[in-house]
Amino acid sequence: MTDSKPNRVTYAERQNKYCHQLLRNTIRLRKGMKWSDGQPYTTADVKFWYDTILTDKRVAVNGQGHWKTSGKPAELKIVDEQTFKVIFPKPNGMFALQVAWANSDHTTRCPKHYLEQFHIDYNPKADELAKQRGFESWIAAFQSASGFQDDNAFFLNSSKKPCLHAWMFTVAPGENTERAIAERNPFYWKVDTEGNQLPYMDRIVYQMVADPQVLLLKAMQGDRPDGPVHRNTKQQVGAL
Repeated sequence: MTDSKPNRVTYAERQNKYCHQLLRNTIRLRKGMKWSDGQPYTTADVKFWYDTILTDKRVAVNGQGHWKTSGKPAELKIVDEQTFKVIFPKPNGMFALQVAWANSDHTTRCPKHYLEQFHIDYNPKADELAKQRGFESWIAAFQSASGFQDDNAFFLNSSKKPCLHAWMFTVAPGENTERAIAERNPFYWKVDTEGNQLPYMDRIVYQMVADPQVLLLKAMQGDRPDGPVHRNTKQQVGAL
């Protein structure tokens, strides 16, 4: 695949006589990546997402339609810790482009070692854990912990759920939050041209303002905070 630049994936191959039909895909993850808690990110996490999010009808998470053709999900074959194959029963020519989009990165948001505690197939006491956390069932707890039901939930959970992103919220943004704090991921895999690990800053503090008129007034008065300012509405939390 030559029309996308490598990021968390270092290699992707279209295996079909006609590339626009795209029936088979081989994808290789970047070796050595770790979640923000230091655990390795491998194809085991991809398979966990496939088994518990994409194909588990009990969880019923919407989206990721590019993984399906005619309503049926592609077949996932794990080759090794870094390599997996995606095989469609019918042509899916847009898969390679869609899977690279920012909001289509579910396979990189699903740390198995953390989320499996909330799923009944991996933890027989998942229902008990769910009720301890105030949920009616393991399904509701798993949906909340995974954060895939609502884009905003991904950010609200980031202080708990390990991530691959450069930043993780230690104080998550919310409608009643005055300040949201994002700290650098100590295991982030990117470096600059001189080999220095990114990001450079240790943390970013966002000042949250609910009323847009208050935000305008602060700007007119020259009241500029040390960090970025964002409205803390539900619609804009995801933009952080």
